[in-house]
Amino acid sequence: MPSKAEKTLLDTSIITFFDKKKEYRSLSNFWECEIVITDNNGETRIYESGEHCFHGEKYIRLSKLTDIEETRKIKLYNYGIRATRILNADFY
Repeated sequence: MPSKAEKTLLDTSIITFFDKKKEYRSLSNFWECEIVITDNNGETRIYESGEHCFHGEKYIRLSKLTDIEETRKIKLYNYGIRATRILNADFY
């Protein structure tokens, strides 16, 4: 069991993202900030957070880089687009 001094040290020096401390919230993957990705084809996608961007780009890039059947590419792309702020986006 930590002493009172150790508990105070831990409470004041450990960075947490979803606690009362808002000063380090921007370090979280879920921090709400606009992330804009423009690919080599000029397509621009806007994400609400780093976490949305990571998952959206993972599927979108897989759809464009793999040699799989066209229907699977479309499914991957459309799944990735769901993470963006773009509404009613169709396969490239």
